[in-house]
Amino acid sequence: MILYNVVSSYQGGRMVKIIFLDIDGVLTSLKSANQFGNYKTFLPSSVEALNHILKVSGAQIVISSAWRIGRTIEELRTIFNDQGIDGSKIIGLTPILRDKRGHDIDSWLKTARLPVKSFVIIDDNSDMEHHIGRLVQTTFEDGLEMSHAEKAIAMLLESTH
Repeated sequence: MILYNVVSSYQGGRMVKIIFLDIDGVLTSLKSANQFGNYKTFLPSSVEALNHILKVSGAQIVISSAWRIGRTIEELRTIFNDQGIDGSKIIGLTPILRDKRGHDIDSWLKTARLPVKSFVIIDDNSDMEHHIGRLVQTTFEDGLEMSHAEKAIAMLLESTH
């Protein structure tokens, strides 16, 4: 099953904050491709912005990106660690329903066995259906910037339930 069992990551009866994270157009971008010559190296300013979100909000990451296809959580954690982001913050992957990403997120929220206090979706696409109000939309050209990080933090610090 593609959905990772997040129960092992859940501790102490606290409600968790979740970042549903895309990678292309968020951590990699046209700007990073121009700088590094590939779409595999995360843009340092985007890494800084995500690390800022993680530090201030205490959120965990669920990968909703196409990067989840054909990779394990352990492989994604290694990629993140190698690029300067704490890979242990990745607690799950959305299922791959081959529909709209909002449906993948719905499925994860319905099947996750932990209490979600708040969540934000960070993506350069807007196929989130009724979750559009929880979307911080980046651009493929520039990726995640500090202004997006501040919006994401504000959403994560308010309860969605």
